[in-house]
Amino acid sequence: MDYFMAQPVLVKIIPIEYQKRSKYPRIIIFSNVKVNPNLTQQQFDEILQKANLKKKARAICNPHHYIFYNYGNEPMVVIDVETGEVFTTKTIIEYYGIRKAQIQASIILKILKRFGHAKFTRRILSTFRLGKDPETIKQIVEAYMDLVSG
Repeated sequence: MDYFMAQPVLVKIIPIEYQKRSKYPRIIIFSNVKVNPNLTQQQFDEILQKANLKKKARAICNPHHYIFYNYGNEPMVVIDVETGEVFTTKTIIEYYGIRKAQIQASIILKILKRFGHAKFTRRILSTFRLGKDPETIKQIVEAYMDLVSG
């Protein structure tokens, strides 16, 4: 069994982009993630250099097919290039919150896609479709949770 999956420290997260500043706030959910399994450390370093990031970003591609990515003082995310699953640690979620980890995951996937090393599907969930009334949104989310929980 793979070392990282055998240890209960990694938590699977869904990359999500939050857009609050438009007329209709929305979230964009990333799914069907595929990352180039042959991505080398040298290629990743070149991608980060070309991406013109404002803060220093670090990435490690290891032989177990994981990419560890950390941008500045933001949460670290881990990408399994074989399955496309994205993880972080329990400690990072406790410190930063899951939302910040999800945002970092979406950012690195967009960077990898820009340089041809990732593919994914983006699904948009907008207040345009749900309405702006918090009670209505709450009821819709609760109905959905009832549906998926059986």
